[in-house]
Amino acid sequence: MRDTQGKWLPGTSGNPDGKEEGTFSILAIIRAKLQEIPEDEQRTYAELLVEQYIVDALATNDGVAIRDLVDRLDGRAVQTVTLANDLDREWLDFSKEITSEAQEEIRAEAFEAGKALAITQEENASEC
Repeated sequence: MRDTQGKWLPGTSGNPDGKEEGTFSILAIIRAKLQEIPEDEQRTYAELLVEQYIVDALATNDGVAIRDLVDRLDGRAVQTVTLANDLDREWLDFSKEITSEAQEEIRAEAFEAGKALAITQEENASEC
């Protein structure tokens, strides 16, 4: 059951019967494989995978991988956003609705606009 905005009410589901029996799930296959212990090993694939990830991250000084590890251990830092006015709220609502592809286009356009502005400012500064 949904509310007037179309959101699911607490305790309700859009699929009350769940997945059909025998539905293919790549995630279930991966989870099962990660729990297996390879021949001539004492640890699971998951344990070996995590160890190799840590070793590679540290050996290559991979900042993104190290940050991901820290995020998994301590959790990501909470970022609080304060909305100052209705325009901020409207922008937030709009940004939730647009796709990643559209967001990338907007970023690219903003970047190009920023470059054009910088060039204009340089030209104006050199004329003075």
